[in-house]
Amino acid sequence: LDVLSVVDKQPDNFSLNDIYKHEHYFEALHPNNNNIQAKIRQQLQIIRDMRMIEFVNRGEYHKTGLLNG
Repeated sequence: LDVLSVVDKQPDNFSLNDIYKHEHYFEALHPNNNNIQAKIRQQLQIIRDMRMIEFVNRGEYHKTGLLNG
């Protein structure tokens, strides 16, 4: 849910780097996780599988109506 909350605050089109900018936020929430960027990518895949975002191109995403609505 942490990644989803950051995605929700992004514009309709956003990049992986836009989410990485919040890495310190995730580190503060999960201080024992030493693989924050890998976890972000994993969570984006899960959000994609839920059809809330689409992969547009490498490192580029688009929110679907499920997240915008």
